[in-house]
Amino acid sequence: MSESAPHLDPHQDDFLIDSGLGLPIAMRDESIYSILSRYHRRSGNGSTHATCVQLFGSTAHSSRHDFPNQISVLADRTSGHYGSASQIIMERTIYPVFRPFRSPTTHASAWQAMMATSPSPVAQILHLPSSGVPATHPLKICSCCLQLCQQEYGLGYWRREHQLPGVW
Repeated sequence: MSESAPHLDPHQDDFLIDSGLGLPIAMRDESIYSILSRYHRRSGNGSTHATCVQLFGSTAHSSRHDFPNQISVLADRTSGHYGSASQIIMERTIYPVFRPFRSPTTHASAWQAMMATSPSPVAQILHLPSSGVPATHPLKICSCCLQLCQQEYGLGYWRREHQLPGVW
């Protein structure tokens, strides 16, 4: 009698179980919003509230994809799986695009807002509405990149580079 190969989930490589939370591996240039969206989907949670409690310890997390809050809590609760809070902000959000054009005071306020446990209007802190840059940044994805990612990894994800203002 021959043994059959075990059934393997084609997406299992994007889902780690060693952290206790089952955190997805961060893909190249993947936004933190995308990573957490994949976590939510794979967790089987019936609501985003349950996912927020798992990842942030409360439901107060802002689901903003451009300038999320509670980044320090996320870094702590994931044991630095995605890096320090500073690394997450600089490598997994669109904030670095705006940083060079803001005063140290504005930078400190925006940084604090992304670390804070209550949702804060980072776009307003950065003065985006009055700067001519839209304060809202709809999620965008390139259909060609999506198709390539699905072929290569078996999943699609939101790349940070696609979220930058003016990138269509």
